[in-house]
Amino acid sequence: GSEMCIRDRYSLNQTAAWIWQCVADGCTTLDELTERLCQEYKVDAEVARRDLEKQLADWQAFGLIG
Repeated sequence: GSEMCIRDRYSLNQTAAWIWQCVADGCTTLDELTERLCQEYKVDAEVARRDLEKQLADWQAFGLIG
């Protein structure tokens, strides 16, 4: 019989892609990611941290990060 292989695809907005690149570059702590996000996008640390926590939780739920 024939088998079909389906690969999951993930779409990232510009900010999520930037975060993903930071993680890929070795930025692993929430504090470091928050600091870098604040510098890059000029956002409040509390907002940045909340958004990062949500994004990282989503990626964990999808099995993209550990």
